[in-house]
Amino acid sequence: MTRKSLRTLSWLLILVGWSLVFFPVFAAAAPPEVKKAGPSFSIKLSGGAGYALNGGGDLEQARLGRINYYTDLGGEDSYTAILNWKKMSFIPSFGIDLIFYLNPNIGIGLGSGYIMASSKGDYGYTYKYDGSESWGSYTLDSKGSYVRDYKINAIPIVFNLYYKMPMGQMNFYAYAGAGLYIGKLTHDYTVDESLNYQDSSTYFLDEKYEYTYKGNGTEKVKKNALGFNGGFGLEYNLGSNIALGLEVFGRFVNFSGWDGSYSEEWTEREREWLEESGWYNDQTVTGDDKGSGKLWYYESYDSDFGKQYGQMYVWEEKPSGSSYRAVKEAAINLN
Repeated sequence: MTRKSLRTLSWLLILVGWSLVFFPVFAAAAPPEVKKAGPSFSIKLSGGAGYALNGGGDLEQARLGRINYYTDLGGEDSYTAILNWKKMSFIPSFGIDLIFYLNPNIGIGLGSGYIMASSKGDYGYTYKYDGSESWGSYTLDSKGSYVRDYKINAIPIVFNLYYKMPMGQMNFYAYAGAGLYIGKLTHDYTVDESLNYQDSSTYFLDEKYEYTYKGNGTEKVKKNALGFNGGFGLEYNLGSNIALGLEVFGRFVNFSGWDGSYSEEWTEREREWLEESGWYNDQTVTGDDKGSGKLWYYESYDSDFGKQYGQMYVWEEKPSGSSYRAVKEAAINLN
């Protein structure tokens, strides 16, 4: 079955469920019928959020790689770190299950829904140094600002085995099963860097130098994966055809081997200034790049700190070279 047909089946399940959910409303107006201990049909609508156990796997390791690097950089003289990127904590989702009960206790369910996860933050540094020499004084001012925005969406198609135990006005239920998860990840990022130098002298002409770099890019990758889920809960019967429930659930699904594409564009500008002459040598260069490949996780070695820092990007070929270690296809989970 193709990715398109799987997605179509999933949305059909959702649409069928929403159309059928109105049936109990009309049925409630009819004279009550005596329930028989035979097969029955149920629709379950659910929504909530789960706590991400490890922040998404390699997504969390890539986040820590950037946070750890700029934390170390902020410890150097004249540097200040900017760190505003938190671990992904909660994964919202909603779902619909069509459950066929073979008897009052045992049922078989086919379900789908939508799972959303995101991790967004910014980080960077500022650097400022004022120096003096015999000929005068100078100032060096530099900063870098980076924004990352990851969005993970998944459409599950799950098969579950249900067990229900009536308890008067309430029902206890539990379920477990497996399914196919259709996953998509989008990564948007921006880069903003600048360097400014100026000096003042009583012997020479004053000088200035400015450099700026602005860039942005997008990565889009897809992957399907098999997963498992289960849960238990209590439901309170509000009427003969509707109940309100509270549920605790768990999910295990790991996406590894993402395939997709990337595109980015940037603008560089540099110019110089000289007293009595003004600005000169003003140059602006623009560029862009795009390609396709796999999403890779790797650790990049930094010789200044003697440490390895995790990163995650789409590469056309597997990253190689002496500065790359622990290279593998990125694995991101919604556990």
